[in-house]
Amino acid sequence: MRTLLMTAAVAVAALTGAAHADDSRMTTLQFDRAVECQAFTRLAALQADRPDTTALDAKLSAEIARRPANTRNVVKAEAQRVAAIAADANTPREIERLKAQRDRACASVLAAPITAQN
Repeated sequence: MRTLLMTAAVAVAALTGAAHADDSRMTTLQFDRAVECQAFTRLAALQADRPDTTALDAKLSAEIARRPANTRNVVKAEAQRVAAIAADANTPREIERLKAQRDRACASVLAAPITAQN
């Protein structure tokens, strides 16, 4: 009986550990949103009020390392897509449009509300 209880305790601990290990993984949707957010926050036109993405950048780097090798190409393609959107943003109105797109892209992946870094 004691052996059975010990075995059950070890099994529960193993399952709990496995469940917590998966908590740190991003779903495909979370990953896609994080990549888009990062691409927008790196635009030169939006550096004046860039949100703090330190934690997101670290989590995204870890996630990229866990994914297949071609994941870096996906990230690069998204950065290029966002850069193409921003290429013609020269007026204050266009910059505000980019900020709104960035804010939408980052809303679900940044823990805190979007505010400028100090």
